[in-house]
Amino acid sequence: MIDAYRPHMDASQWAEVAPFVREAVSAIAPTSRTSAAHFLALTSKLAHWSWQTVGLALNTADVFQPSNITRFLEDPSTKGWSPNYRYSAQGRLLLMSQHFGQFASQFSGPLRGGRPIRPVQKATNTLVRPYSEREITEFRSSAARRSTPARRRNALALLSLGAGAGLRPFELAKALVSDVDIEPSGLFVRIRGSRPRTVPVHARWEKSLLSAVQDRSGDEFIFTGYRYKGRATDLFERFAAEEPDELTPLGTRLHSTWVTGQLRAAVPIDIVIHLAGLSNPSSLDRYFHLLDQPNPPRIASFQNAITGRDLSQ
Repeated sequence: MIDAYRPHMDASQWAEVAPFVREAVSAIAPTSRTSAAHFLALTSKLAHWSWQTVGLALNTADVFQPSNITRFLEDPSTKGWSPNYRYSAQGRLLLMSQHFGQFASQFSGPLRGGRPIRPVQKATNTLVRPYSEREITEFRSSAARRSTPARRRNALALLSLGAGAGLRPFELAKALVSDVDIEPSGLFVRIRGSRPRTVPVHARWEKSLLSAVQDRSGDEFIFTGYRYKGRATDLFERFAAEEPDELTPLGTRLHSTWVTGQLRAAVPIDIVIHLAGLSNPSSLDRYFHLLDQPNPPRIASFQNAITGRDLSQ
């Protein structure tokens, strides 16, 4: 896998950094394909930035110097990374720094180059924070770039079932092609399990979901991939590792995107609770702080419902 790895990078530039990247990742001997994919993606980004932007020689002493890792993580080119990805990236790069003998015993204090390591804090609410419209657009573009039809279908299934129907990761992993019903009024997804329900698919995601299920057998999983015993999210983590340079959304955040979208659209709370597969109103508490405070014009638009009067009469 290491020798076959190719990132999304100009071919001539990849030729310059590839030997260093492959040698560095091989040296730490990743224990799985998923681990190797993450280390390859990060090392490629760090090596390319160090060589192209900073002008460093491609050797482990300079590239994996903790102060260089800090500069890399603070560079504008990494601003699009989520807090959790940034946190895991720092951990992996500092692990490599330690392997190559460049890691200081503490995360603070003077290091070579006069810069301290600033530990990246893992965000506590990242897993529930909904995606922005810009992020959703980027995920759509990434889905179209996947290298095989099966991977493109999986990317569309993840988006359309998560952001379009509010399925949680473990529900998405169990969804079959036969669970999608095509009706004159739209698409519906039947969710099995402890909280069975039928969820209408948002109109903007109908075409994507149809692309993911068309011409397939009803007993197939919509999201394909080998299922080990354990967490449902392992299935999606392996999918992300197949093309680590592409953007893969988190199922929990797609679910949050759907829930907050329904609340903003003023769908009654009891319906949101039922369709989201939640147990009671308190289950929505963690989503309310993600909503904007209602302004006077929006409040006025609900005056009829609030007062029980029809203001047109």
